[in-house]
Amino acid sequence: MNLACFAVRWSVTLLIGGFIWPACIDADVLASDAADLFTTTSGSEPHSWYQLKPGEFPPIGTENRVAGELLEVDFIHRTGQFRVNGTGDLLDFTLTPFAVISYLNAEADLRDLPLGNRYFFFLYQDQKGAFTRVAAIRDKYSMLAGEGVSYRLDVIKTDADRLVVTRQKLSANTADADQIELPVSDKTRVWKGERQVKLHDLVVGDALLINYGTGPRDDARFCTDIWVGTETHRLVTEQQRKKHHAFLKFRGIPAWIDYVKGKKMAVTLFGDPAGMRAFLSEEAIDPAKWAVEGRRVRTVVANEELRTYNPPVDGQGSKVLEFESVPVANFGCAGICWVLEPNLLLEGFRKGRVVRIFKEGWPLQDMPFGESLYSEVFGVRTGYEANQYPFRTDFANEALPWYQLKPGEFPPEMSEHRIGGELLKIDASHRSGQFRADYTGELINFTLPPFGSVMYLNAEVNLQDAPLGMRYLFFLHPDAKGAFTVASVIMDAFTELAGSQLTYRIEEIKAEQGKLIAARQMAPVKDEKEQLVRPPDYGRLELAFDDTTRIQKNGSLEKPGALLIGDELLVNSTGRTSKDRGRCLEVWVGDDMKQATETQRAKMTTFLREHGLPAWIESVEGKKLTIHFFSGDRKEFASVLDGDPNGKSVFVMLADDALSAEGANPVKMAYGGHLPEGNSGGTYGSSGVRWIIEPEVLPEGFSKGRVIRVFKEGWPIREPAGK
Repeated sequence: MNLACFAVRWSVTLLIGGFIWPACIDADVLASDAADLFTTTSGSEPHSWYQLKPGEFPPIGTENRVAGELLEVDFIHRTGQFRVNGTGDLLDFTLTPFAVISYLNAEADLRDLPLGNRYFFFLYQDQKGAFTRVAAIRDKYSMLAGEGVSYRLDVIKTDADRLVVTRQKLSANTADADQIELPVSDKTRVWKGERQVKLHDLVVGDALLINYGTGPRDDARFCTDIWVGTETHRLVTEQQRKKHHAFLKFRGIPAWIDYVKGKKMAVTLFGDPAGMRAFLSEEAIDPAKWAVEGRRVRTVVANEELRTYNPPVDGQGSKVLEFESVPVANFGCAGICWVLEPNLLLEGFRKGRVVRIFKEGWPLQDMPFGESLYSEVFGVRTGYEANQYPFRTDFANEALPWYQLKPGEFPPEMSEHRIGGELLKIDASHRSGQFRADYTGELINFTLPPFGSVMYLNAEVNLQDAPLGMRYLFFLHPDAKGAFTVASVIMDAFTELAGSQLTYRIEEIKAEQGKLIAARQMAPVKDEKEQLVRPPDYGRLELAFDDTTRIQKNGSLEKPGALLIGDELLVNSTGRTSKDRGRCLEVWVGDDMKQATETQRAKMTTFLREHGLPAWIESVEGKKLTIHFFSGDRKEFASVLDGDPNGKSVFVMLADDALSAEGANPVKMAYGGHLPEGNSGGTYGSSGVRWIIEPEVLPEGFSKGRVIRVFKEGWPIREPAGK
């Protein structure tokens, strides 16, 4: 199903008239104006959907509104996934820089949103026409409270797990004529003041606000939380407001640059207008007065994920010169524009770029570990820029052609087209196979080039050792016909996370639903006092399991019941469909994660020493051969090689492109030295190790570009075998 088309149909039928407008805006006028120009979800005649434009806040009323259950969030990259109400379709989303999240009727961050709850997503199309770009997210509580509405409790049906209520507007002393029923369960949390109480503590006449979630069945809706009484409502909103204010003070107020003229630049702040006014008032910031007084702020370079580099360094003190109150009838516009004069115009101070603004006296320090745009972990990259690559990538440069594989060259990082999918079958002798692509279900045949690698459990393995029925990431390149069938890397989820020093930590176990709620966390790092500390979580997601899930814990195979809250783990799962995120097949807990990797590496080391290290001949000069070894695990290759064979000989066999050795007798050659790695850094398949070797007589077939297998003295040489 085309999700872009689907989102339009669904939101029109589900959420007509469901948008909660800011109190200061005339909703009817805005919806009418938007309907004259654009397709909206408020019942207008179809024209065309509003398209996001650089430096422009989208008008309220031009969005496509979809409700769904939140399943996964990435705090760092401001992305996630939700399941659309009614159909169960999975939809990936990315927050726009100016996106406003409302939770408990106060501004929030993705970190604050409980998974499993249902939210309203205000969507716009991406460059491919799919509705993935989020301008706002709101929970049910905020939708009700924003209207000044609550539910009056009329009847408690404990035997039917239902509360009979009436919508009421206390400020106007009005109530709807019809009653509705709210589904509850033994999992429903009830809050009164700062205490959690029981459902039976509810009293007829109580004023209720709620949030919805999913019950034991994915299609069953129930109240996850109920807040009782206007004082409770005020309290939880104030708590969330203070939490978000502290978040803003630490990271700075986000804004974008409207223009740069000479030494001056105009910036418009992001945020909910009322929320921003309250925050600035709390911080004794009067935007207009500050312009008159020429007060100073610090302006820091950021990116569209609102991440900064190094605030104490990558920013400038700036004088506030002018203030302008701008219209707030647009998503994400806080209504405040300042003209600033920084001490110096930095490279990042350009029209359309994002910045963060700090008041003097606020904490000015690096973002939490892992959130900064500077990589703090050796070998782990935190972001990519389009201008780094002279070819098309999955994230940029659509006007450029894809990188084409070339004989004797390793493909550069990010030149691949990545597709996730479930491995269905393999042909080990030809290093080929087939997988089913995530979401689309397309069957894709693939072949590994000679340097192609398979990574499983954070170790390089043979293709035949990669379990079938499991989801992998396939790094694909176009073949001679332009189809993406050549896989430079095949990688399981375990390796993907472990390579970035990430694991999951169980936060909640929903055994009756076969689900885990897990945080995505980084390994402990040393702080400035050389003490190991755990960085803040990177994200949160839902994992599914059943009785067939294999749990490796404390050195033995366990059932899912052995999992505990707080367990740290890595998983591999089945593939994904348009409605199914996949089910955990394998789970490794605690020290068993490391043991799984070490066992697999030892197995592969034994295989490579018995069947020879794969390489290709880079050049031939007389009898001297320059060879370049293959490896999918560049760091681990040194231990496999176990040093250079100085003063010794090596034994070499020709091989085909599937790495199968040709002939029965290896050729003895003298080791001639270790060469620099050349330009092999940042490529796929290269070990970075290059040797010169020389036979007494150059045999036939040993030419540039040929694949070989190399044995050191003392290694057991088995019968020729493919990798």
